[in-house]
Amino acid sequence: MTPAELQTRALNVSGHDINLLKSVIDANHESARSIERIRWQYLENPVGRLFVDASLDTVSSVVAGVYAVFPVRMKVGQVLVTGAQSLDTLTDARYRGRGLFVSLATSLYARLATTDVGLVYGFPNDSSAHGFFNKLKWNRLDPLPMLVRPLRSRYFAARVPGIGAALSQLPDMAWPISKPAPTPSDSHLEEITRFDDRFDSLWAMVAPQYPVAVVRDSRYLNWRFVARPGGEYSTVALVTGEGRVLGFVTFCVLEKHGGRIGYLMELMIDPTASRAARVLLGVALDRMKKRGADAVLAWNLPHSPTAAAHRRAGFLPLPERIRPIHLHFGARSFRPEFETLLASRTNWYVSYADSDTV
Repeated sequence: MTPAELQTRALNVSGHDINLLKSVIDANHESARSIERIRWQYLENPVGRLFVDASLDTVSSVVAGVYAVFPVRMKVGQVLVTGAQSLDTLTDARYRGRGLFVSLATSLYARLATTDVGLVYGFPNDSSAHGFFNKLKWNRLDPLPMLVRPLRSRYFAARVPGIGAALSQLPDMAWPISKPAPTPSDSHLEEITRFDDRFDSLWAMVAPQYPVAVVRDSRYLNWRFVARPGGEYSTVALVTGEGRVLGFVTFCVLEKHGGRIGYLMELMIDPTASRAARVLLGVALDRMKKRGADAVLAWNLPHSPTAAAHRRAGFLPLPERIRPIHLHFGARSFRPEFETLLASRTNWYVSYADSDTV
């Protein structure tokens, strides 16, 4: 087999191409992905466009490799642009060692640079990080800001290097958490099953704090937390008597990484209502503890407007040696005017809402 037998082409929205994408994901990913999930992520995203390049063996009709990103609406400084989050990087085992990942990404980036896409970013794992940072001109924004709030002792005791097996035999103790802060008398908690235009108003208040971020308006939030196939998210908002949303928290509890893990997906607070962060974090932690979570994970950068609230709630940086998964953080600009802004970690806002695995 020679490289000349491999042909690169962009996949489109046809049913055949989506099934082709599913087949290569299922064959080369650690877990199968439903066609509904693929359609949600690649066809039904808020931008509604498909950005996938595949390498096809023209002799055997096998998909040799795929590099896929999905588009999101982003703000970069004062400019609204389309961003591309890097997602699936897959090479069939029979075609590895040919540099397909880098060649497919290079092909796709060249195509994206001729469109309205202003940047690509993502959270590569250890196996692909070298290619992104050393061959594809990504700026390294490490470390990924993973925080943990322990709720049970045994889950972490079992992960202490060298002595975890012995420590796991100790009693499983509950890690104390404070009672949720009382809800202010002029507001109430509201369970959210769908995000409405009140959340557009909240985003308009929050957005100036974030130089670089995915647009988290109602359109995005409904796609991310309501429409996602298999999603099991809970959202609680703090709302004034007049109906204004002061903030919300979205969370879930899943069986992952050898335990019951709570995920703080998003915490968004009106900058004029700092007390709301304490109230909503307390509610989320209390509910996740009652659902049997061993620990709660969050992504929150030290300069985030909610960083102090996370610290007060007992969140700590999760040491690299006991992280359940090792991810990196980086980006590449397609526009010269964005390069300086995107290259600085302190300009970015990320949360677990940006994760493609939870």
